[in-house]
Amino acid sequence: MYPDANSADESVGDLGYNGYPVYLNYFTALPDPSILSDSSLTILFKSLLKKDSITKEKSLNDLLSLLDNEALTDVFRDELTIMSWIQLYPKLAIENTKNIRSLSHQVQGKFLSTVGGREYSKYLKSSIPIWLSGIFDNEKSVSNAAFKTLVSSFQNDNDKVTTKVWIIFFDQILNFIFTSITIENPDSLSDSRYTNESDSDSKYERLLNGALQMLIRIIEHVNEERLILEPTSIEKLESILANDELWNYLGTSCSSERLNIGLFKTLLVLLKFIFAAPISKFTGSLHDSKSLYKFISKKFIKNVNFKNNKTSNIVFSSAILQFWDTIITLTQFDEDKNFWDLGGSKSGSRFIDYLKLGPCNSSEIYYILIRKILTVIPRNSAIDFSSLTVYEKLNQIVCQQLSSLNNAKFVKECILSLVCLYDQFSASLDKSLLIPESKRFFYTSIDSLSKRYFSDKQAKENLALDITKFMKAGNNVEIFQEFQNSAIAQSLSSSSDFKIGEFVFNSSFDRIIDTYFRIVKNFEDDSFYENMINNIIDSLQNNSKGNDQKISLQVLESYMDIIGCKNSNLVNFFGSLADSNDPNFVVSSLNIYFKYLNSATIDETEKKSSVNRIFNRISSTDHSNLSNFISTVAKNINIFIDLGSYPEIYEYLVQLSESEDLSAEDLQLCFSYSSNQKIFSNLLSVASLDRERALRFITLIANNPPNLVDKELDSLTFVVNVAFEEIPNKDCASFISNLKSSLTNFKSIVWNYITSASISTDFSHLVNCLEESEVPLEEIEDVVRESLNKVSSTLLSISNPLEQNIYLVKEGSEEGLNSSLLVFGKIILPMLGKFNSPRLLVLAALVGEYIGDYLFLESSNNLEVEKLLDIRKQLTAQFLSTFHDLDVEKILSQLSQKSPISDDGIASTVIDILSKNVNGNDIYGFYSTRAFKSVFDLYFDNITLSQFESIGFDFYSLIRKPLLLASLLTSCNKLITNDKFNRVRNYVAAEILGARSEVQVREEGLKWVTLCTNFYQANEDFEVIPAHRLTLIINHISKWMESDYAYDSWFIKVRVQVTRFLIGLILSNPSLPDSFWELTSSILDDNLGLAVTEISHLDLRYFTIKLYSICVKQRQLENISDLKSEILEIFLDNSVQVFDGKQSNQPVHMYNDLLTRVLSGIDFPIKLLSEKENDLYRTFFETEFVDVQRASINQLKRMVLQNQQDFVLEYQLNKSNLGQEDTEEISSILPAGLTSQISNIYHGDIDNPITPGFTRYVWSWYLMFSYFSEVTYSIRNEYVKQLVDLNAFESLFDFIFSALELNDSKLLRMLTTGDISKSINASEILINDYSVNSNSGKSLNDEMAFALVHLYYLSLKYSGSQVQLWYNGIRHRQLKQSIEKFTVKYVSPLLISKILLEATDSKSKLESKDENLTLKINNVTNEIKSIYIIDEQIMEMIIKIPALYPLENVTVEGPTRLGVKENQWKAWLLASQRVISLTNGSVIDAVELFNKNVNLHFSGFEDCAICYSILHQDLSLPSKVCPTCSNKFHAACLYKWFKSSNSSTCPLCRSAFNFRTRN
Repeated sequence: MYPDANSADESVGDLGYNGYPVYLNYFTALPDPSILSDSSLTILFKSLLKKDSITKEKSLNDLLSLLDNEALTDVFRDELTIMSWIQLYPKLAIENTKNIRSLSHQVQGKFLSTVGGREYSKYLKSSIPIWLSGIFDNEKSVSNAAFKTLVSSFQNDNDKVTTKVWIIFFDQILNFIFTSITIENPDSLSDSRYTNESDSDSKYERLLNGALQMLIRIIEHVNEERLILEPTSIEKLESILANDELWNYLGTSCSSERLNIGLFKTLLVLLKFIFAAPISKFTGSLHDSKSLYKFISKKFIKNVNFKNNKTSNIVFSSAILQFWDTIITLTQFDEDKNFWDLGGSKSGSRFIDYLKLGPCNSSEIYYILIRKILTVIPRNSAIDFSSLTVYEKLNQIVCQQLSSLNNAKFVKECILSLVCLYDQFSASLDKSLLIPESKRFFYTSIDSLSKRYFSDKQAKENLALDITKFMKAGNNVEIFQEFQNSAIAQSLSSSSDFKIGEFVFNSSFDRIIDTYFRIVKNFEDDSFYENMINNIIDSLQNNSKGNDQKISLQVLESYMDIIGCKNSNLVNFFGSLADSNDPNFVVSSLNIYFKYLNSATIDETEKKSSVNRIFNRISSTDHSNLSNFISTVAKNINIFIDLGSYPEIYEYLVQLSESEDLSAEDLQLCFSYSSNQKIFSNLLSVASLDRERALRFITLIANNPPNLVDKELDSLTFVVNVAFEEIPNKDCASFISNLKSSLTNFKSIVWNYITSASISTDFSHLVNCLEESEVPLEEIEDVVRESLNKVSSTLLSISNPLEQNIYLVKEGSEEGLNSSLLVFGKIILPMLGKFNSPRLLVLAALVGEYIGDYLFLESSNNLEVEKLLDIRKQLTAQFLSTFHDLDVEKILSQLSQKSPISDDGIASTVIDILSKNVNGNDIYGFYSTRAFKSVFDLYFDNITLSQFESIGFDFYSLIRKPLLLASLLTSCNKLITNDKFNRVRNYVAAEILGARSEVQVREEGLKWVTLCTNFYQANEDFEVIPAHRLTLIINHISKWMESDYAYDSWFIKVRVQVTRFLIGLILSNPSLPDSFWELTSSILDDNLGLAVTEISHLDLRYFTIKLYSICVKQRQLENISDLKSEILEIFLDNSVQVFDGKQSNQPVHMYNDLLTRVLSGIDFPIKLLSEKENDLYRTFFETEFVDVQRASINQLKRMVLQNQQDFVLEYQLNKSNLGQEDTEEISSILPAGLTSQISNIYHGDIDNPITPGFTRYVWSWYLMFSYFSEVTYSIRNEYVKQLVDLNAFESLFDFIFSALELNDSKLLRMLTTGDISKSINASEILINDYSVNSNSGKSLNDEMAFALVHLYYLSLKYSGSQVQLWYNGIRHRQLKQSIEKFTVKYVSPLLISKILLEATDSKSKLESKDENLTLKINNVTNEIKSIYIIDEQIMEMIIKIPALYPLENVTVEGPTRLGVKENQWKAWLLASQRVISLTNGSVIDAVELFNKNVNLHFSGFEDCAICYSILHQDLSLPSKVCPTCSNKFHAACLYKWFKSSNSSTCPLCRSAFNFRTRN
């Protein structure tokens, strides 16, 4: 450390003032992280010292996080930590990566706030300069970070940051500036080993730029007398300004190699501050400012050189104005010895080079500065104002710039600069010598003023006057004459290019002529244009044709617009135009002709006569010009085409308006006459054809709104609908606004649009343009009421928020659902956002409830469910928001009509409307009650018991309002056991006993049973009705059931409610009297019988089945077996299935789901199922409900498995008795209906919603494989043959592997309990465990995916040879590989394991039959070895099961044989292999066949002369003997020989084979 703790060695660039060095360079005063007390900080600071910018950025972010940790505050207050940071901060703050620079300033600010302002203030001397330099960083994000942290650190006082800090820390700031400019350089800031030259230069220039801007800030403070400079400070400042390297950057910063516009501009600003006039306080304090001026002038002229600059001029756009402003300042600083004179001999050429740079797309102020420099530069200095050559150069440069300008303001100032330039030189030169350059100026000025962007006519007139003055002053008459002659030639030519001599004009000729006329009209002499006009008129009258005609007319039009119609030849020309023989010429002349008519004193009669004459002339030759003619007429002379004055034109417009293919111009023309009813009607009819035409029509109306009051409003419907849909389009919005102001029935138009819209329509823009009075609220309310009253209470009773209480109201008409209400919900939402209307809130509640029911009851699969649920959610939320802060007691009081809500008018009005609806006692009232329930739910869901008991409302007061009482009871499930409900509960139960007559039961009995059922929905067990009263009620209800009216149609409602009442009783009361179970049994029996006849009452079926399922769990019913058959009857009833199929909605699905679960728990007698087999199959094949399919297939599988056992026994007995008389052979035939299902190829995708067709196909195969279970392989082979003939297997495998994605990890995880990334044991594989009766919580898609894999497993298990055949035929290599990989891992291990297990289980049995046989099973190599010992000699057969079994055949090998010919041995092995591979036999079958062949061979039996085996695969012996050669053959082998040879001769001796017939 330094001896003097408060000083810094400024001569070497030390910025430290706290006893330790602080440097900007990369190699000095690096902190030592090891001295830090905290290990995490040590690691961070080590990372900050690394070269990698990413590491530094991450470490700075981590440091910021640590600084926020209050637990580390003491660590950061440690002086060693602060010292390490202050030494590192300057190096980080000048890094090339902007994020590092920004973060370093943030860390600095965080350090100050963490350590504390008072404690950290002593360290500011060493850190404030680099912190302030961050304000001037060229990256905005960095400068913002630096400024924000500074302001935050200084109590958010901007003045402190911008002024006071600079004064307090002036010495330290000056030291920083001095160090940055005079000591540091690119090599000292960056290590050349790790940083390229470009980055090093960029880093230093950024530091230099900041230091210079800080210097400018100091100069400002000195000039404003906030700072007083001490001699030492002046000396240091002078050494900075006299630094040679500093001013070299004037050149490098604007060079193409090292361009740095920011630095260049900063240097220019610095010069402006130093040498501003009058001399500032700062400059005056310097010892020798003139020497500095001389030094800088030379450096400027020497270094700032644009001559060979390859950079585009546009990059200087931000600096060019400052550049010339600084030059003007430098030029004006010393009149005795000028900047240009001090610059040396190069000054003149430099001025020209600077001028060539141009405005650089900056601002028109550029040319103001140019005029300024031209007037302040000494005449005998850089510019020789007496040199024609210099003038030519400068004039050419500025003229060239003028020709390239594309901004009117630039052009104006540039022209004035050219005038100024002329004035400066014309004072010293003969004006006649300046004519060539004057001509250049004149032509260039005309060309520039004629460009399209110069639209300001007044500015153009003013400049034309300036040019006129210039031309007059120079006596340049010959220039005008030359221009006029060239213009005449151009007017009569066909060329589009205009040039005079070598000068080529860029603007169009018509605009050039326009500008020319504006200039020459300021002269008193009309000779500058009359000759031109006369020549043009002569050429037109001679009917010269071609392009020159158009150009000539343009010249005349410009002449008339600017000069007038005073030429007599022009008047004569127009007088004869209407009678011209050339219609095309007439059309092309119309614009100027009508201008002539408007300008001359011609009466209306003559105008009409001229128009009719010209129209007739054009219509007789060229109809294509008629529309153009009429448009021109209307535009120029403002006439209205009416039937009396213009009959031919009127008729033409009517016909034109009927066209369906009008051009935009023709449509505009017709619409301009749409005040005519016929024309308007035609246009409207065409507009109604399609959307595009409608939008065109709307645009026209928006821009030219007609009076629509008397128009055909019915025809407007389509157009209006299009406008509503496109309201964001300003034309459509304007059109709608016009409709609103014109029509009295605008509301009906809105209504028509709403009823024709869809759920996808965006109504927000429509609502924004509507007033509340324009909303068709009454119409919406009427449709909502009507639609709600059409909802089916029967279906809705299965599930709704009010549950069974729906039967408290009259039934709806059940005419169906109205999708318009879905649209209403969509439009109500934005209406609620705009209008504070209670009626809208009520509609929101009702429609929101309806949407939920619509989704529940609608059978369509095309509903946008998510969108509708979102609408419903928003509608409900908007409605409930009205009641969020409202006391429920006040609501109840108002409902009981005790008192209104006084403090919320909206809520009170909503409650009034809803309560009136409830009184209607219809479905509409039911929906209004549901709205109340949603409000009650909002309150009671979160209420505590104490809060509930504090409610002072008597709930009994609602006893005469059953719907409102029901809404309250259903919302209070968890509180319904409270004593507050005792009176209500007792009254309701007692009233049931009062319903005795038919009328009373229909009205009162239904009501009280319904209300009483609510009390059984409690969340806890309690005694709803005392036991003695409950017995009375049960007996009383039993009498209802035994009455004469118990089977009337109206009583079905009572049955349903009683059934639900019984369900509630069972669930809430574990011990019930016998009379209850008797009643329940009776009701179940009656209900199940009625369910088949009353098929439309789905509620009766649903709750009856539900009651049955609950009773089964209680095991209390005596007639359960009779009920089972009745449930099966309902399930299989065709009329019920047809009805449910037409509905196909959620209630039906809920019923089917419940019924399926009930059926799965019933063990129907197999005899009953066999009797219903055809119905079960029909149900399975025809139903479109997956649950019904599941239930059907489950029962069919049970039946098939049981019947197959009997069939196998009968089949075997039949085969053994075939030789006996009267024995007919039994065939193994699969059900025709089932084979028909699987032979129909199904195409489906497991990723899409599963269809009933998909499940039917999958489960048909699932059932099919049930026939393969536990049958002999001969029966199995017959089944396989039938399926092969249908080509069913190939279709199945194609379907499985087209539907499945074998690499899907989700699917693979379902197949095993093991880790799918590793090898899997057979015990971990689940694919053999699938039951249609349970999907284990899987989605249907997942279940079907698993089922397909299960089918693949069953196919390999029962018909592996067919799968292998299909597999070997796959040509798609990738598919084949994926199947192989899948099979080896997930299927084969299970099959192989079963084979080995079967062999293990059969081992002792086989060995006990033959003492010479030994079986050895190897579970590792998957081999089964059969060892046969004869006379101590061994014969071996080995069966090897491959990993890909059964897609790859097992191999049967015989390594050791004894006493057997080789061909016989091979035949035995081949026969054993065929048993497995070709006949789907087991491995044990193969072992048995081989051992029997060995046994029989050594017992003396002969082998077959064809296959060399003794036993055939069907276990038969060679029984057919050739009468000639006496060789024996298997019957099957011989038949196969006969078939292949087409003859019945012996395979060996070729003699005829005669069979003896058994008598």
